[in-house]
Amino acid sequence: MRNTGSKAASTTPQVYLTLPASAGEPGSRLVAFDTVTLGAGASKRVSVTIDPSSVDRPLSYYSTATSSWVTDPGTYGVAVGDSSDASLTGSFTVAE
Repeated sequence: MRNTGSKAASTTPQVYLTLPASAGEPGSRLVAFDTVTLGAGASKRVSVTIDPSSVDRPLSYYSTATSSWVTDPGTYGVAVGDSSDASLTGSFTVAE
């Protein structure tokens, strides 16, 4: 993150995931965030952890057919930014 302004400011970088199409889940979901305060002209590398086994199950969805949490294999989309601009994008693959 970089503060290009002339005053200290805070921002909240956010990480969104989109599950593979096979999951049948709509849109993207917020899976991680952090609040960062930077002085004027300062920058900082921000790291967040997405833990697939955490209680909020960021890579999974609840299947009513199997009455269990499911993590589908396939390509997951990732978008990073703030609430108005998540323009840093990428993807990763979960194998079977």
